[in-house]
Amino acid sequence: MKGRLRARLGGGLLASLLLGSLFLGGARGQTVQSLPATEQPARVVAGQLRVRVLGVVIDQQGRLGARRSAARRRALARARLSLHRWLDEALARRGSSPALVSRLHALLSREAHVLGSRPLIDGSIVLLVGLPIDILARAGAPELTGSGS
Repeated sequence: MKGRLRARLGGGLLASLLLGSLFLGGARGQTVQSLPATEQPARVVAGQLRVRVLGVVIDQQGRLGARRSAARRRALARARLSLHRWLDEALARRGSSPALVSRLHALLSREAHVLGSRPLIDGSIVLLVGLPIDILARAGAPELTGSGS
């Protein structure tokens, strides 16, 4: 019976996406209902460099808290990687010096933080990660607001 139910729900991911809005969560003012359960590439929005990623549960065994924690770490790593790639592409288009690129990547690693989160029913999580673009500008970054949007 349990196996048939799981097959009907598509292994849990579809159920997570559909039923995730039933669970409470969020950080720093971002409510669960306002954070979609979909990914979004890195881009500049309202003066912030942001990315929205899904951290999926790989192992269905174990406690929900442990699965959710692992999914959060996985999502945060994916989000930071996406932000670094976006910054690399934006700086390469402008021909920035290697010293500036290195300094800005170090700053991004330090300053990027979770702006919002949405836990899903199977332990997966959607994270919104970003940092204010003016932090990069104060460190010497060229105008980045139009790139990658």
